[in-house]
Amino acid sequence: MYYQLYEMNHAALQPARLYADAVRLFYSNPLNPVSHTPWGRSIAAGAELFERTTRRYGKPQFGLAKTVVDWKSVAVTEKTIWS
Repeated sequence: MYYQLYEMNHAALQPARLYADAVRLFYSNPLNPVSHTPWGRSIAAGAELFERTTRRYGKPQFGLAKTVVDWKSVAVTEKTIWS
């Protein structure tokens, strides 16, 4: 159930994330005179913060082939416990 809520939240925020990315590009463009003001830089930073916090990031690989248990090297097998 939580995964469906997570996906629904991400889908609902997608238009706002795209809008925030456009705002960031507009207010950080060096040809825009407002981008050189503290107000313009603050708007660009806020839009970038929103865009980064709502971006979908991939899951990194586990990448642990062996570990040490009781001073002996043991192979690690990945197993999904909860899905």
